[in-house]
Parts: sequence; structure tokens; C-alpha cells
Amino acid sequence: MSPEESANEFIQLGTGAETLLIGGRFTFHKPCPRLLSNFLPKVLHIKAASQSAKFLSRVLDRLNEELSHERVGKALMINHLAQVALLGALREYTENNGASQGWLVALADDRIGKALRLMHDDVARRWTVADLGQAVGMSRSKFALRFKRFVGAGPLEYLLNWRMNLAVQMLQNSDKPISVIAFTVGYESESAFSSSFKRLMGSPPGALRDRDEPGLEVANGRVEASGILAADQAASL
Repeated sequence: MSPEESANEFIQLGTGAETLLIGGRFTFHKPCPRLLSNFLPKVLHIKAASQSAKFLSRVLDRLNEELSHERVGKALMINHLAQVALLGALREYTENNGASQGWLVALADDRIGKALRLMHDDVARRWTVADLGQAVGMSRSKFALRFKRFVGAGPLEYLLNWRMNLAVQMLQNSDKPISVIAFTVGYESESAFSSSFKRLMGSPPGALRDRDEPGLEVANGRVEASGILAADQAASL
């Protein structure tokens, strides 16, 4: 019997040693999943001898118990336990697996994490690489190199992607005029914002709101064309 043919949560395949697999997925109801997922590891391997494995084992045992019985609040318990398991695995990855790159690693770094928080807290500010470097006590060049090493993208490239994803959220989930959204994410005019948005997203902001396309995102979660980035920086950053 294949997993697709099973009518319940439990499937027995073969007669070998017992192996328990618990599968699940996380879905995003807002735009920007690619922006996040591109900075997460593709595979997480938690070694059985690690402290995190003991914690995760307890969480998964509890999750298996919830899956095995029909009890009040089952769905809510499963959702929360799945989130705890994911966070535990990501914590192990950042603290003990020698991870050298990724969004979580960047957030854990004193200087790059501070720079990310500054951009997130004041996304409309006309940030420069020099401003961010000075704010975290680094020279412009050293900050730019360190940021790209951790995050996988330059500071202004990351900021541009973040602005566009915030704009998509506002377009899909609010009635704010496009001019207000443009100002909120750091553009001085609606035309500059619309031009930038169309280059990156493939459609003008008004078309996204009219068609309500939830799947519209920055291609591959980040800007690939450096020429577009340079033009946007000159016009609005």
C-alpha cells in the first residue's frame, strides 16, 4: 500500500525494524514565503547524540500521541507541537551545526542581526550601506562583505526585496491607496514605486490588487538583475 492509498494517518510498509516517520508541512497565507525560505537550510539533520535530539524526541513523541487519538483540541495541539519541533530543529542548526550562512545565522550575529532589525523597524528610511555599517560599528566595506556572507545578498538588495514583499502584503490585505503604500515602504513618489514594483514583480501594483493574485512574488525570492537594483537605489533608496 502506498501513502497515497492510505485512508488514515498510519501506514505499515514491510516487516523490518520499526521506523516511525511523522510528516507535515507549513503553509504561508501571506506573500513572501520565498524570501524566507531562501535563507533557510534545505535539509536539517539533527544528530541523535545532541541535546536538541532529546528535546525533539519528547516533542515528537507527544505529537505522535496526539495523532493517535481523537481528543478535544487535537488540531490546535498538533499545530503548536509542530511549530515547537521546527523551532527546536532550527535552533540546533544555528547553534551547533556550524552553520555559516542563512537568515537565522544572520539574525543571531550581533552586528548583522542589529542591521536587519534596523531595516525592519524603519523600512522607509533612505538607508545606505555606510549608514548601516556605522550603526553597527563597522566600516562600509567590511559590513557589506559580512552582510552578504551571512545573508547571501547585499544589504540594499535585501532591503529592496523586503520592501516589495511588504508592499504586496499591503496591496492584498488593505485598502490603502498605492501612493500611501509607496511612501510607507520608502518611495517618494507613486510613479517610482510602480516602476520598481513592475520590474521586480512582473505586474504593476494596481494589477495585483485588481486580480488579487496571492502567488505573485519576487522571482526566486530575491533580485537577480543588478541593473534593476542599481536603478532603484538611485531613484528611491
